[in-house]
Amino acid sequence: MIKKIKIIIILLVSGLFISSCSLIDLFRTGGILLVSIRAEDNINPTINNQPAPVTLRIYQLKDNVIFDERNFIELYHKDDDLLKNDLLSKRIIPSIYPSSEKEITLPLIEGTQYIAIIVEFSNYRSSANKKKVRLYSSKGARVAIHLDGTVVSIKN
Repeated sequence: MIKKIKIIIILLVSGLFISSCSLIDLFRTGGILLVSIRAEDNINPTINNQPAPVTLRIYQLKDNVIFDERNFIELYHKDDDLLKNDLLSKRIIPSIYPSSEKEITLPLIEGTQYIAIIVEFSNYRSSANKKKVRLYSSKGARVAIHLDGTVVSIKN
């Protein structure tokens, strides 16, 4: 009986330790970033005008100057190098399907001033595939991303 109690105590303490590590990470961040993504039924049209899934990259940036100066293809190929002085976090969201909605919760990294996104539309030359929004709270934020045809928008 005492052996079982010791095992239970060890498991409880281990569980508390593991969960406290997650809590510590949360406190190191600026809070929570809630991202809602809504894709219309016409996103990323193919040559035959059929909708197709896209991949989305979400960046947390200290500053937006380099992001604004660079075009989609430069960011697509060298985002880590180009944004290295401003990049606090990058998350790739694969396979956003037409007529879909997603809710994603991310840690909001302390010091984040901008949430920037690029969308990998197949016809990237004639699409509005990169946007950003300024954050005014370091405690937590919510952004809404909307995909319609070959246009992406973001708002908070």
